[in-house]
Amino acid sequence: MSFSSQTKEELARVWPPHACCQRGELAGLVRGGSLELHGRGEAALLLTTEHLFVARKALHLGKSLGIQRPALTQRRNPRGEGRVYQLHLPVTAKMLVELGIIDEDGRIANTLPEHLTERGCARRAFLRGLFLASGSVNHPLRGHHLEMRLQNESLADAVSQLLFAAGIAARLAARRQSLLVYLKDADSIADFLNLIGAHQTLLEYENTRVLKEVKGRTNRLVNADQANLQKSVNASFRQLKDLRLIQETVGLASLGPGLREITRLRMTHPEASLAELGELCHPPLGKSGVNHRLRKLAALAARLRSAQEKKGDFPNK
Repeated sequence: MSFSSQTKEELARVWPPHACCQRGELAGLVRGGSLELHGRGEAALLLTTEHLFVARKALHLGKSLGIQRPALTQRRNPRGEGRVYQLHLPVTAKMLVELGIIDEDGRIANTLPEHLTERGCARRAFLRGLFLASGSVNHPLRGHHLEMRLQNESLADAVSQLLFAAGIAARLAARRQSLLVYLKDADSIADFLNLIGAHQTLLEYENTRVLKEVKGRTNRLVNADQANLQKSVNASFRQLKDLRLIQETVGLASLGPGLREITRLRMTHPEASLAELGELCHPPLGKSGVNHRLRKLAALAARLRSAQEKKGDFPNK
């Protein structure tokens, strides 16, 4: 089961306790479906979904609100494997007004009526129904993306305003013949899942998100350690090359005691870090002291190499 299906299955088990919440959720569900008007003035709400648990919840919501003779049918999914479920809900004009489908004058409503959005529980239920009918969410391992596909601009604007009032900033985008209200920020997606009541999914989302961030941080630290180790190995190789040049040309006896000591330690411990070399000195030196001595030796090796090049002698190339 996909992460979206898992989320919707959990939401289908969330039952709105009040009539206003039931109307709000059913309104969200049918806004993600379509409205069919018959010639004799009758009306029916159609909800098409690939999830049987979504269709069943809409069916139970309709019955709890007094909708008579609902019909649930199924057929093969023309876009792939599985089945498609279609719920047919015969409704009166009064119910259409209560669900915010038409206004008091009988015209198709372009905005959400106040009785669907004035209470917080109804707003949450409406968004839950809308997500059940037209939403999807990525698993956090695949990236952070949640969207709801809506049929008109006015509804998309109204949904964006509901989310904004809840402290969630959504984006809008046109996609073929529909509009997307979508979230790309992990915190916003987590807030939305919490808002619509997907608490188990939210817990999994947050756990996976934390594990992903910890894994990424660990990989960055490992990569940084590997890079630092490679830099240390390259530096040690250059230093050994310089020290061998000094030994073969002017000899180590020509060096002062401090330079002679660090030369002996580096040649004896080529894998040691600057801090480790400093601890082996007598008396011990800090990293800066060891680095200072090695820089002096590198400068001496550079002068000796330059002198060899002027004479045309290139034994170290």
